[in-house]
Amino acid sequence: SSMAATIRSTADDVDLLVLDLVDERLGVLALPGGRYLTRSQELIESGLLGHLPPAAPHIRFGTEDHLMLWRTAARGFVELLRTAGLLERTLLIEATFASMADTGGPANRWWGEPARVWNQRYRPYHDELTSAGLRTHVIGAGAIAASDHQWGPSAYHYVDDTYRAIAETVHEMVGRSA
Repeated sequence: SSMAATIRSTADDVDLLVLDLVDERLGVLALPGGRYLTRSQELIESGLLGHLPPAAPHIRFGTEDHLMLWRTAARGFVELLRTAGLLERTLLIEATFASMADTGGPANRWWGEPARVWNQRYRPYHDELTSAGLRTHVIGAGAIAASDHQWGPSAYHYVDDTYRAIAETVHEMVGRSA
């Protein structure tokens, strides 16, 4: 991956690095040579999974194995941010899964599990990054699923007010670092 080199070479030009962990929900695939690939929705839809080595095991999100691998990678990522001078200019969006939709009914369950389960599953991942010094925007009670979201209804596709609150945090942080 070219991520580390890209972060180092562009750090001075970055006002704010914004990240969330939503794509982690699909786990990772173990590749030869001790490498891992996030099993993102985009990867699944690309058709590239059929071109991976057949022995590429899927390590499910929230398992002890996944958390152990992820913590090791996260610590290296935080250190990269620190040495590049980006740690204080990084914002983690804690993308709380919504239990309710804007229609007043329950939000879609993701993989058949309620929002509460997913939010608990994400907790140690978010805690790892916040304890390392990343600033966070916690969606929390603002997690209301939008029934008319452009990508369809989902527990992590929110109403506009939720995105406005995130934008306010972004503007506040950018204004502080300017």
